[in-house]
Amino acid sequence: MEINCPNRYQITIRLNRPNPFFLRYLSSINLSILPKDVPFDEHQWIGTGPFRLKERSKKRIVLEAFDQYFLERPFLDRIEFWKIPMDTVKTVTYNISVDEAFEEGIQKKEVETGFRFLAFNFTKQTAVQNPHFRTALFHLLDPYKMHEDLGLEIPVEATSFFPWKSGQRSRDKEQVPGLLELSGYQGEPLQLYCLEFPKAKEEAAWFQRQASQHGIRLELNSFSFEDFYSFTFDDTADMVFMGEVSTSDYHLSFLGAFYNEVLLFRRFMTADQLAKIDNWLEAFKQSTTNQEREKIIDVMEDYLKDNHLILFQHHPVKNRIFHPMIQDIRFKSFGQVDFRKLWVK
Repeated sequence: MEINCPNRYQITIRLNRPNPFFLRYLSSINLSILPKDVPFDEHQWIGTGPFRLKERSKKRIVLEAFDQYFLERPFLDRIEFWKIPMDTVKTVTYNISVDEAFEEGIQKKEVETGFRFLAFNFTKQTAVQNPHFRTALFHLLDPYKMHEDLGLEIPVEATSFFPWKSGQRSRDKEQVPGLLELSGYQGEPLQLYCLEFPKAKEEAAWFQRQASQHGIRLELNSFSFEDFYSFTFDDTADMVFMGEVSTSDYHLSFLGAFYNEVLLFRRFMTADQLAKIDNWLEAFKQSTTNQEREKIIDVMEDYLKDNHLILFQHHPVKNRIFHPMIQDIRFKSFGQVDFRKLWVK
């Protein structure tokens, strides 16, 4: 690849070979424009967005409209994000600065473009290497029974990365004893990891109880996001409950999920598994139509499901309540509201 700058406002990039995704790489959130002469500081955001960082503390983040934004100025002058404990929040509330509290707001329920799953660590020689063992866990990890037992809403089962492609898969616990016998599992302890959030630990504990009824010993561990990005548990974890969330560019997110060295799809796979996946990803990149890419997604997801390389769980449902005066509510990447479009009636 060759990069030239003919002048201060222009850049020319010449690729070694065609890449239909290249312009989408350049316009993704990962390539936000930052100043070349100011080191990045997560407490001092500097960029070209519609809002600027006014305040950041342990309790809140305050954004103000950025008058020098290159497109239309946002309608809102100021936005405040307040930190609330994870175990006390079930619904996100969007309010405006008025003295009186609102009794009934606009309720928005959205199925997130993302999913929860159980990943297996194939870099370790444990029972998870055996397909019969993984199939037994598939029959035990029933999202409907989990949500019923835990008193949660009926889930949106995930059989795909994307909710509009998902359906339902039948499970049969009666098959578990025979599958465990075929797998040769002898009751050795396995390390199950989950995020340290209360709901994640509750779901992992439910799975631990289900497994113990069939003699499967799962030892429960929790981790923080800092642990995740530091690769602290890769040598010890046998299974990890995790989730993946998409940007508004679904195909680019799908591609990035499997190319990202930090995510479990790549961290926990073997060289042979990755070789197959990478062949499909290369064809995916070179495809010029959405239809071609959708077919490749289907093939890759079938490979993951047929071999139980990951166990799909459910698509999270986000509940939000907006003040009735807030208008033009739209959702964008990672399930966030498009604050640039919001306005108050």
